[in-house]
Amino acid sequence: MLERVRHREGGVCRRTPGFALYAAGIALWMTLVSCTGSTYVLPLAPEHMDLGVYVVVQQITYIAFYFLIAAVTWRRSLSLRSSLFTGFVAGGFALAAACIVLIYLGAGGAVVQGVYGFGMGLAIAAGYMQWLRLVVDRPLAEIEELLVIASIASIISGLLVAFLPAEMRAALFMFALVPASVAMLAANTKTRREKEGKERERAPMRSMVRALGVPTLCATVLVLVAPVASTTYYSGGDDPLFRVLLAQGANAVGLGILIFLLFGMKRNVSIFNAYCALLPLLASSVLVASFVEPNQRWFVLFLGDACFCVVSFLMLLTSSTVAKRLGVPVTTAYGLLGGCVYLARLPEVFVVAPWGHSLSALAPFAVAALLLYALSFPLFFFPLLKKGVRLDTDDTPTSVVVTDISSACKSLAERYHLPERQAEVLVLLANGHGASHIAETLCLSENTVKTYRKAIYAALGVHSRQELLNLVHREVARKSL
Repeated sequence: MLERVRHREGGVCRRTPGFALYAAGIALWMTLVSCTGSTYVLPLAPEHMDLGVYVVVQQITYIAFYFLIAAVTWRRSLSLRSSLFTGFVAGGFALAAACIVLIYLGAGGAVVQGVYGFGMGLAIAAGYMQWLRLVVDRPLAEIEELLVIASIASIISGLLVAFLPAEMRAALFMFALVPASVAMLAANTKTRREKEGKERERAPMRSMVRALGVPTLCATVLVLVAPVASTTYYSGGDDPLFRVLLAQGANAVGLGILIFLLFGMKRNVSIFNAYCALLPLLASSVLVASFVEPNQRWFVLFLGDACFCVVSFLMLLTSSTVAKRLGVPVTTAYGLLGGCVYLARLPEVFVVAPWGHSLSALAPFAVAALLLYALSFPLFFFPLLKKGVRLDTDDTPTSVVVTDISSACKSLAERYHLPERQAEVLVLLANGHGASHIAETLCLSENTVKTYRKAIYAALGVHSRQELLNLVHREVARKSL
């Protein structure tokens, strides 16, 4: 993870322009998403309806959209303008709203459910992509703060809308949240539109796949095991309010832990770290659940929800850091990672769908053994993946693991006794930013940034950006041994 770099003027921290507008927009967006309901709790539909087709079509739309956008933006990263994503959001929600009206009029057949799932899936997936495109140009410290704001808004709004009648939630969705969210998305897009058309030199696809290999494998396994374990082991009733409250409580716990690690302890947190921490917890909960009554296994459900909250947060953060470091489109990074993760959720879809069959019919210990095997599956591949991302001294800068950059820059700054300001410039230089971006981020003039850059080159004994990146690479390789 990149070192936290904030504006400083007279000892007071300042943020980049447009931060407040973006924070308000992403909070409103997460409120909208919460109002639509989680994937399997559908508050916009009448409670008596069983929308199994909606669930499946929505998930398939997520997967198809993420993979398609990843492929398109990798091949022609500038071919998809922000207005197209905003159009997807507006059109998808309009389609979903029309289907909601039909459902309340009694025309909620399979076709309407399918169109409803497609519209909602398209709008939500495109919205996440566009908000991520807007935030990726900011310093990573601000990205972390904005993700925390978005998560808090999601938890609070999710708790509030759970107590509203279905008809009121539907009206709130169609007549207030959708128009306001689309308008806010367009306003934020307008402030960043001048940066479209500028493209950095990109790393090869192989470097991005290596950087995303371990996070994708870990996230996929966690997302596959946690919800399947939850729906398999827990049978505490069908009260949707209890389900929402338990989910939001789990999300609050997961987010609280992330905030403590990121801002309290200032620790780097990766999906691999989350996997290593959650592996024993999930494994223990699966085993313990085999010995208790089904209606007392709520802790498996709670842990599964907390796990998904942590993984979702770190997916966005990992995609942003990979995109910033390797110069690849963030839509490609998140499309690959998100597509794999939502693909891993398909088994859960067929477990909870009306035609699905719960694994609870199997012996508890058989299910426990199956899930524990799935949890340990990534361990077989870590040696190969680590070999793929390990750096040699003559490797290209694009194969550096993103989360090691800030640590390497900090070590170099301490070893060569760089002043604090030059150390901040070094972090941004190592992550591929030019003088103009660094000047804007640190509230300096470009001439001052160039002076600092010259001093850094002299102190480190390098003569070009390439030599500086090679030096950082060697430091990363040395620290990884």
